[in-house]
Amino acid sequence: MNETKPQEPKRSPFSINLWGSHPDDDNDDCWTGIDFETLDAAKAWLDAPVFGPPEVGRVAVFFSSNYGQLVRNCDEPDGTGLDFVEEIEVRKNPLYDEKAARRRRAAEDAADRREAQMQAAMGHGVQGWNDYEGC
Repeated sequence: MNETKPQEPKRSPFSINLWGSHPDDDNDDCWTGIDFETLDAAKAWLDAPVFGPPEVGRVAVFFSSNYGQLVRNCDEPDGTGLDFVEEIEVRKNPLYDEKAARRRRAAEDAADRREAQMQAAMGHGVQGWNDYEGC
């Protein structure tokens, strides 16, 4: 039987990565990326209000993104045997609300802590609750 290995799909040459903080701030908060076949299409999306129209199901990520980073994806190894990414442009989202984002993250963090404490209590009873509280 002669089976051929399916060819891997080629990566799109341009992407816009959406960040919570500036990409150079040494934070790892790149939330998502959008691939484009041409530089013109990527620039048009980046030039659109609020970094372009959101896709269904990703509305919160797009509107809560503070920066958009336009990059070129390179499939050629960079000497280390790895692909590399070339940054073209970084742009701040003009409609990003820093205070609202901080409030939302604080509320989400508090909800996560309550859930973790409840899970500890359900799994280990009063002792688990107290351990979580530090008692």
